[in-house]
Amino acid sequence: ATSRLDIRDGRILLTQEFREHDFYDASAIAIAVVGRRSRARYLNESTVQLSAAPGKGKFTILISSAASFDRNQEIGALALSELEPAAPQSFNALAASTASWWRDFWAKGFVHMHSADGQADFVEQNYTYFLYLMGASSRGKYPPRFGGMIWYTNGDMRRWGSQYWWANTNAYYRNLIPAGRLELLDPLFSLY
Repeated sequence: ATSRLDIRDGRILLTQEFREHDFYDASAIAIAVVGRRSRARYLNESTVQLSAAPGKGKFTILISSAASFDRNQEIGALALSELEPAAPQSFNALAASTASWWRDFWAKGFVHMHSADGQADFVEQNYTYFLYLMGASSRGKYPPRFGGMIWYTNGDMRRWGSQYWWANTNAYYRNLIPAGRLELLDPLFSLY
């Protein structure tokens, strides 16, 4: 993988490209400050910093990500373009939109369990946590990777390598149909 830090129009960017024989994949994360003067700078060869100027009042930090298998797609520009629709919106409007999505998500159904020894409560908590993780990570074009999902921050340095394993991915998706969360299966179907 090749990683690059960049500063574009006061926004910071991390891009990564993965190449092996005919395989190509790229990903990017872009960060911007809205509602406050900010400064982007390189601290060293491995760190870029975005700081907001001191002052009273609120400001918003926007973070976007993008990924593509297309060698002709400029992945940094794609991640930056994801920030554009959110930038003119207020924090309250963004929070309301997100709250509305989650309200609709949780309204589809729930499981309530209780037992005197607390084991049923424990199962319910983990079921709810699982649905939350899938709701947060299974709304893109591809399913989240097993063993860290979209939050795995150590590159791809796992001992079993970067291969795809159906048994692992299946563990995330096999129970979404009985849970009534069919929309969360879209990334899995997109993969196939």
